[in-house]
Amino acid sequence: MLLLAGSLDPKLGAPRWYNRAASLGAVGWFISPDMRRANDEIMALRAQLDAMTSCWDALRMPVTVMQGQKDTLVSPQNVEFAAQAMPASNVKIIELEDAGHLLLWLNRPLVVAATLDLIEQLKTTTSQLVAASNCEPQPAAG
Repeated sequence: MLLLAGSLDPKLGAPRWYNRAASLGAVGWFISPDMRRANDEIMALRAQLDAMTSCWDALRMPVTVMQGQKDTLVSPQNVEFAAQAMPASNVKIIELEDAGHLLLWLNRPLVVAATLDLIEQLKTTTSQLVAASNCEPQPAAG
């Protein structure tokens, strides 16, 4: 699994003031349909991340978390959550000091290298993945 600038920690996935404002009917009329859909995703994010929390430690596949330290959309602190929540033997964390959120577009060589590295890891761990846990995310409380 390759997570590029991914929201992982429920505590860091709370909507911002402008997300709440964009959710109001009158304000929503002034933003594009694409922005409304993106905002809807952010409004539901925290509950979804809460539901996934119980499954992170059940991962048996190789995971690479790549995060820009100058990301203003997804907190760079998500890498700390990944390091604590996922099995250390399966996780590789790549922190990019001068990168923001658009890793796929602005750091393509690193993303390609990370993808190829994961493919190589999968060649040697496929038999382990067959016996992986099938964790079911728990519904968010409240």
